[in-house]
Amino acid sequence: MEDKKQIYAYCHKIYELYQIDFAIERKKETLVHFGVKQKEFYSAFVQEYEIIVYQKDKQGKLLLDLLCIYLEDVFMHRKVQFKHILDGSDDLIFNTESKVLYVISQLVDVDLAYEAFSNVLEKQDYIFKYQKQLIIIKTEQDYSFTRIVEDVCLRELMMKVRVGCSKPFVEKEEVVEAYHQAMKALSVHALFHINQTTHIYDEQNLLYVLAHVPLHKAQGYLDLFPAFKQLSYEDFITIQTVIDCNLNVAQAARKMYVHRNTLLYRIDKIQKELSLDLLNFHDALKLKVLILLNEMTKN
Repeated sequence: MEDKKQIYAYCHKIYELYQIDFAIERKKETLVHFGVKQKEFYSAFVQEYEIIVYQKDKQGKLLLDLLCIYLEDVFMHRKVQFKHILDGSDDLIFNTESKVLYVISQLVDVDLAYEAFSNVLEKQDYIFKYQKQLIIIKTEQDYSFTRIVEDVCLRELMMKVRVGCSKPFVEKEEVVEAYHQAMKALSVHALFHINQTTHIYDEQNLLYVLAHVPLHKAQGYLDLFPAFKQLSYEDFITIQTVIDCNLNVAQAARKMYVHRNTLLYRIDKIQKELSLDLLNFHDALKLKVLILLNEMTKN
């Protein structure tokens, strides 16, 4: 094996965005090795990438997630035949209607889930078993099938799952990219510890941007608001709920089952501690970024 310092230098030189040295210096051992190989192919050079995790602790997983997200961003348009991902995909017959690809992961029993979802799909839909995932191609354009997915998994199968959804697409040739979009939505949410079942690719643009922020810069931004980490769990819930309700106080109060005046008191308390007004759009955006970066930098 190469010397660990050489591995670190090699990784750091290529992708200095990701502070790989942080994990290596902390543990004094290699957590992630990111290798790059080149081969000649019709007088052009094609790069092959591989990531090997030597130790599966939380920090190693974080670094792996960051690298995977970056690689998917840059190389997701690589030429890959869909049959390499799903068996039987060459037999797909697509109409001209809009479709969404769903990846259902963390299934306890894939065969049982396959049978359950086969009973709720229409004739024009497709379902595949791939490793420990179910992949469903549903004819729709408004993500209405997500409600059915959550209902089947929680009530019928009694399984807590994660669901990634692609952007709507039409052509068979777009299926590979749709699969990568759904997987990327799942990966980004795992990185930010977002506790929800369904993750829609088109709704996560801010997360994709923040996922590429170097850890030391993310921490530097958090350090600008030292009182942020002193906020209570109640404060975090207040911030998240008000933002989710588009800064509508009445709606947020109903969702939190508190009186409107109680919510306004909590918002005022947060403003005094952070000098950020949750009801101001620009300050609310800063608070949203603070919450996401705080989750990303957790060990």
